[in-house]
Parts: sequence; C-alpha cells; structure tokens
Amino acid sequence: MTHGDLLRIATLLVALLGLYVMWVGLRQTRQLIRAAPRRRRWRFLPRLMLLFDGAFCACALLILSNFLMLPLRVAVNAVVVSGVTLFLLTVLVAFTLPRLKELEAQAILDSLTGLFNRRYVEMALEREIQRWRRYRAPVTCLMIDVDYFKSINDRYGHPTGDWVLREVGKVLKDGVRTTDIVGRYGGEEFIVLLTNTDARQGRALAERLRAAVSAMRLPYPPKSSPNIQSGGALKLTVSIGLCGLHYEREEFTASEVIRRADDALYQAKRNGRNCVVSYVDGQEVAQQLRAG
Repeated sequence: MTHGDLLRIATLLVALLGLYVMWVGLRQTRQLIRAAPRRRRWRFLPRLMLLFDGAFCACALLILSNFLMLPLRVAVNAVVVSGVTLFLLTVLVAFTLPRLKELEAQAILDSLTGLFNRRYVEMALEREIQRWRRYRAPVTCLMIDVDYFKSINDRYGHPTGDWVLREVGKVLKDGVRTTDIVGRYGGEEFIVLLTNTDARQGRALAERLRAAVSAMRLPYPPKSSPNIQSGGALKLTVSIGLCGLHYEREEFTASEVIRRADDALYQAKRNGRNCVVSYVDGQEVAQQLRAG
C-alpha cells in the first residue's frame, strides 16, 4: 500500500467523521428546537442550514478529490454547484419563514385578542383528555362570558366592544399559569383549560379570575350609563361555568366537557351573573336547568 493510498484512506475517514459529526449535530439541534418556545423555533433553521452547507461542501470536496480520485478542478466545480444550490435553498427558506410564521399564527390565534382560537383550544382539550385517560392528569375547563356585553356594543359601538374583549383577554391570560391555555371561544365568550388542575382547584382559580375582572376599571369618556362609575371608568363582570374531568368516567370527549362547562355558565347567568358555577357529576346544574 502506497503513501498515496494511505493518504486517501485517512482523508476518507476524516470525511466520514465529519459526516457523523453533522448527523449528531442535527439530532442535538432537533432536540434543542423542540425544547425552544414555539415562537423562537423558526430562528434556528436558516442558521442551521448555513452551518451544514459549509460542512457538506468541505466533506464533499475531500471525498471527490481524494477517495474518488477526480481531478481537483472537477471536484471543486461539483462542490461549488452543490454548495450554491444549498445556499439558494437556504435563502429561499429564510425568506419563506416569515410567511410560514404568519400562517401558523393565523391558524391558531384569534385575530382580535391574540389569544388562541376555538379550533386550537378544542384540539388542546382533546390532547389533555388523552393525557387524563393515560396518566390520570386532571384538567378543568372554564367557560367565561362577559356580562351585559351586548349593552356595551349598543351604547358605545363595536370598536369599544372589541377594546373591552382585548382587555378582558389580557386579564385572563395574566391570571393563569404559562402551562394553562386561554382562548376566545366566540363572541364575548372565553375558554380556559387548566392543566393538572382538579375541579376544586379550578373553582378557586375561577373565583380569582372573576374577582380580577370585577376589579378592572377601564377608563372611558361617556358618563351617561349606569355602568360608568365616577371618574369615567367602565366596570365589567364575568360569569364562569366550570367542568372538571372525573376519575370514575372514561367516555369524556372534548365536546362533552365544553357542553357541561357551558351548561354551568348558563346557570351562572341565571343565578344573577358575576359568579362561578361548577358542573358536579351532572347533577347540580342539570337539576337546576330542569327546574327552570
């Protein structure tokens, strides 16, 4: 075996080692991207592609020129063409990412409040139900409705109503944990999923949310309404219906959980608003609804 053969073998081993390092790096980077917050994941892709463009070109040059014994000029041309192609693909991805981020936001976020939309929350609730069935991890669903919201729209106009919904959404989001999910269900209704929270704990948190909204004083000029207190502040209240998953039942679906929370919300409205009602084993609320 000549010295040239040994050199080519050594070069091949270095190239293979480089490819292995690239593969390991890809796996580690994939785990890093998964662990990163959703909104920051997109930032990794262009940098990652540029990094491996250079590594790919270096390994390809070593393999083509030494192991396959191609002329250096031919090897360089092949690497340049492949490198330029990968670079153009990287640029294309970099320019496409903002649009992909925008499409992702449109798919899962409510355009008015910036909270999660109804479709995303329902999908998240299905996932939480699967976790409950497998690990018995409790989850509680809150349905929240802004009291007398129609009168706000009628008296001050829809722009004011939109502003009120945004402010209420901020209070709800600030009042829960980062692991909980807050969304706008539709109209003036909001929905909150409390992960790893049973019905008793969920009721306590619902009471805190109700009190936080009641403590809001939104500054607004009109003073010709009973909802306007001294200083021109708009006072708001919310009614909350609650449903938690029960350990003895396994046939819960997302639509059933939401329906029961909505039944409890309806009873909270009948009880005079600005209160929290829990759906307990389908008994308390169902009987009260039949009695009405």
